[in-house]
Amino acid sequence: MGSEAPKATESIVMRYYFNSEIEPSSLKQALEKVKGAEKVDLDSKTRTCNVSWSGKCRDLGQLENAAAAAGVPAMVISHAHMYLAFKPLKGATLETLNKELTAISGVKGVQVSGAAAELHCDLQAVTIEAIRSASKNANFETQFKSHVWTDVKVEAGDAAKFQGEVENIKGVLVLKSTGQNVAFWAVKAVTDAMVKKAGEKVGATLGEVQHP
Repeated sequence: MGSEAPKATESIVMRYYFNSEIEPSSLKQALEKVKGAEKVDLDSKTRTCNVSWSGKCRDLGQLENAAAAAGVPAMVISHAHMYLAFKPLKGATLETLNKELTAISGVKGVQVSGAAAELHCDLQAVTIEAIRSASKNANFETQFKSHVWTDVKVEAGDAAKFQGEVENIKGVLVLKSTGQNVAFWAVKAVTDAMVKKAGEKVGATLGEVQHP
């Protein structure tokens, strides 16, 4: 009998929420106990952890559950499951929608069902513009059900301090900010009120919180 082929591993990036410059050892220990997690490395500067993962895609939630149980919440950002709903326009076809979504940079897989879709995507690479463009090309309008893209301008005050406060909000996943503009992917549970409160905490005056 031949030996079994080794399981393919995927590098999973998670963002954790821990208000300290010290690496939370409890998170590392908790993640290492999850079946499928073979190696865990933490980076306190970026508040991310890299997990060498040989488990199944559907079991990635076990990593988040283990982190929460350890008292250091963490969320997967390199293989997030994003849920979308679509409104078909004239000429819309699901076959074209699936093709367009699959071609987006950062998308690892797509499951289209009726007027909804689940994207398996790397939030460090995928953009709101790419998703909307793909939907438009397939003659669909898009609604984001699980994640939201937020963009806000710091009109007065320290943008870096504001960004630091935003990073503390559980559910803020990937920040892509420039100058006085702070923009980020987050789960839907992150509200505009939470963003505004972060600005108030550091004395920043914010423009309108936008969701392009």
